Amino acid sequence: MSSLIERVDYTPRKDVYYPGEVLYVSLQFAKPFVGECEIGLAGAREELRRRTTCRQSTTRLYEGQVYIHDDQVGPCILMAALTPVAGQPATVATGDRIFQVQRVIP
Repeated sequence: MSSLIERVDYTPRKDVYYPGEVLYVSLQFAKPFVGECEIGLAGAREELRRRTTCRQSTTRLYEGQVYIHDDQVGPCILMAALTPVAGQPATVATGDRIFQVQRVIP
């Protein structure tokens, strides 16, 4: 199902992210996708625990926000939980980008 995702855009683009920041994400699908799309950050060997439901702009474009939390410190990948109206649900990596999250040190 990951081959359905054609392009992933996000802002802001930075080398390091901190808890409390927000990523604005848009997922462009190669073919129309009808169903629920949830996104979030997950550790390299972790499941996607915190999810945000995306808004469907068109049948090929879903947009949403990812809130970065204190428990997501370290290298993370952007994951999408896709639940199509017809078919099997799947959780997939949206690309090969590693998001480095560091604690804020006062």
